[in-house]
Amino acid sequence: YFFISADMENARYLYLASSVWALGVACLAADHTHRGWIRLLRSGLLVTVGVGFLSAHLARQSAWVSASTVRDAVLTQVTNAITGRSCREVTVRGLPDSVNGVFVFRNGFEEAVQRHGALVSAGRPCSGEWTGAAFVLDPPPDTF
Repeated sequence: YFFISADMENARYLYLASSVWALGVACLAADHTHRGWIRLLRSGLLVTVGVGFLSAHLARQSAWVSASTVRDAVLTQVTNAITGRSCREVTVRGLPDSVNGVFVFRNGFEEAVQRHGALVSAGRPCSGEWTGAAFVLDPPPDTF
């Protein structure tokens, strides 16, 4: 496990290095020419590397769980707020870009709201603000 950054956004720098690690581990596992204690040492090294990478992988999954929790909370509150208001589109200020480096709504928010089925084809544009804990829908503009 090699530490690049405290968040997942910068972990992308490990992609190329991980291919070299995978090649090294595959070569280590494929070598059957040695016997005795060298083979035992090689097997122990493989298990140690595997357990280390597994523990690092499981530790990083908490960031993905946190990001999905935030995503679900935002979508639920936005959908509940605009349901029945005849919104054909919704613009939200203050959407979370990422949580611990895991992208949440850097893009794709409109598509996510459409999948929840709260938008209607013939309606008005709606807007509001995500405060970090709740969605506040702006009042409709005055019509004359």
